Amino acid sequence: MGAVFTAINDANTGPAATGVSAGVDPDNAGKIELAGKVDGSAFTVQSSNAVSSGFSGITQQINDNQGAAQTVTVNGTAIEIAASATLDQAIATINAKSAATGVSAGKDTAGTEPTFTGSAHGSAFTIKGSEHNTLGLASAEASVAGTFDPGQTPLISTLGFRGGDSFSVNGQIVNLTATDTIGSLVQKVGAAANGAVTAGYDAATNKFSFTAADSRTAVQLGDGSTATAKVANLGFTATDFAAGSGAPSSQSALAGKSITVQVGSGAGMNTATITFGTAPGQVSTLAQLNEALAPANAQALSTRNSLAISALSLANQSQQGILQLLR
Repeated sequence: MGAVFTAINDANTGPAATGVSAGVDPDNAGKIELAGKVDGSAFTVQSSNAVSSGFSGITQQINDNQGAAQTVTVNGTAIEIAASATLDQAIATINAKSAATGVSAGKDTAGTEPTFTGSAHGSAFTIKGSEHNTLGLASAEASVAGTFDPGQTPLISTLGFRGGDSFSVNGQIVNLTATDTIGSLVQKVGAAANGAVTAGYDAATNKFSFTAADSRTAVQLGDGSTATAKVANLGFTATDFAAGSGAPSSQSALAGKSITVQVGSGAGMNTATITFGTAPGQVSTLAQLNEALAPANAQALSTRNSLAISALSLANQSQQGILQLLR
């Protein structure tokens, strides 16, 4: 065995030194103990005589437990952990950075592997380990999706909104601030719409709902002007909801009725005929109404108790023709 020690230690000298030294394993009489560099870097070993050496004939990577050189990177924050650290020590080191990373570490049910949990309300996080780390983490960065399960109190940032965002409900703007919560967002919808439309949030299903006070009134949602001001943040892919969704058997009093809007006179007159309803070509939302009014150079505006149609060409004149359609 002495000759083996000598050969290994001789290979650890000179310009091509292996960085690995050999000695007697104090815990296993007659066995060889190998030690890598003092910085804790991993090394490989393969033996041509597995029986006599105790090392496998297949190349094995050894994670040296001497030194302090392994890193866990969580949400872009690199956390140095001693290679000789126990699992509990590694977890404590990771959790000491939780305020910066938004991620906490724990152990699996067997108590042998680390687990990671993102911040409350479902934020995803990224994690990776350095090459050959002792925690068994992949060296390629992985993104882990969080579990979205908020109640009324989380900030709107958990939905994807930012301060300064807005969205519209039946043409009324709902302005959001960074300090708004899900609960205050719900309240702001009712305030912006003057009670004509109210919002609700079901914490059990994590879903928003919008309900018109009059079941014959359609509900239309609209994105704001900023990049993150999207009604998709509320869980909706559609933005137009037909009247009567609150009471399926109800029907708008205007269904099937038509109006003709004329702007100008003589050869310069612009005309648009609009039929209300939910059938193809009919109008049931404010957006559809304005689209139908465009050929007549007119625009509709929603107020609490009425719908006003005005001629765009007369918008800056004191005498405007305004048609009010009272519900």
